[in-house]
Amino acid sequence: MQIITLGLNPAIDRIVSCAALTPGEHLAVELLAEIPAGKSVNVSRALALLNHDSLATGFIGRQDADFFIRGLAELSPGAARSSWITVAGRTRENLSIIETASGRETHLRQPGFTVDGQDLRELSDRLVRILDPGDIVVVAGSLPQGIKPEDFGELLSLLETRQVRIALDTSGEPLRIGLRRAVWFAKPNASELSEAMGLKLADDPAVIVRQLRDSAIMAEMLLISRGAQGAMLIDFKSGGAAWTAQSRCSRPVVRTVSCGDHLLAGFTAAQIRGMDLPASLGFGVALATARAVSADFECFNAGIFAELLPCTSVKAISYVSAAGGVDAPGAARL
Repeated sequence: MQIITLGLNPAIDRIVSCAALTPGEHLAVELLAEIPAGKSVNVSRALALLNHDSLATGFIGRQDADFFIRGLAELSPGAARSSWITVAGRTRENLSIIETASGRETHLRQPGFTVDGQDLRELSDRLVRILDPGDIVVVAGSLPQGIKPEDFGELLSLLETRQVRIALDTSGEPLRIGLRRAVWFAKPNASELSEAMGLKLADDPAVIVRQLRDSAIMAEMLLISRGAQGAMLIDFKSGGAAWTAQSRCSRPVVRTVSCGDHLLAGFTAAQIRGMDLPASLGFGVALATARAVSADFECFNAGIFAELLPCTSVKAISYVSAAGGVDAPGAARL
């Protein structure tokens, strides 16, 4: 069994700091990090640090391929190998500006390269060659220019024919399409899920379960990241068993970007290690929290992660379904 991380639109993260961001002014900044990134790459990085091997594939700008290949190859103790489809144009860049006076983060994002039909066919052919039944494929990130939502649906259909377990982390129409498929699990945040479902999710986890339990979601599980409130997991395959988890951590938050990717990576790693669902949720939340409070922008602090594991509480969500349907404001739909 291998883990494939599939990124259709990865990014180069450049992180700079300044005292305060003042529009219209010339500001001196300090470059803090330049990282091969995007959701799928962040998952490969986290898995490698957890001593799990993965193969990163998808599209990458031709001029940036070596930067991504080297950046992943340097990770350990797990191996993060690369099998990218190189395309014309540059990989998109995300510029994060951290204000040291307030801790506020501002993110500037470029659109990146354009993918054509030949690129898609090459990726499909490669997936057919490298995938075996039972493999885990993490499909994470946004769609690049040139790929339509229906193309994304066809890509998911191809993965389904290979009988792999799909972990999905995207948003908008791609998420809506994925929730209609029998993926292993989807990991949206609460805002992304609200948009995809066409209703506003409640703040109360028990109400969220009631809103979603009888919906048209086909995914086996939903792993919902909830920011400072931690995360929750709904197991539709078992009929709607659900849990919530949150880490007790007094350390200051350094950076929230990629915390959701670490939640996904931690949950996946825990499942591979044979942990049950509540323990896997706690493992993922502890890892995401460690990423949030770690000073190194590329790696979570392993010592902090070890401290957080016993300080992460996981609780079963108790709820009562209303007779005859969803007991929630509005009806969940796709």
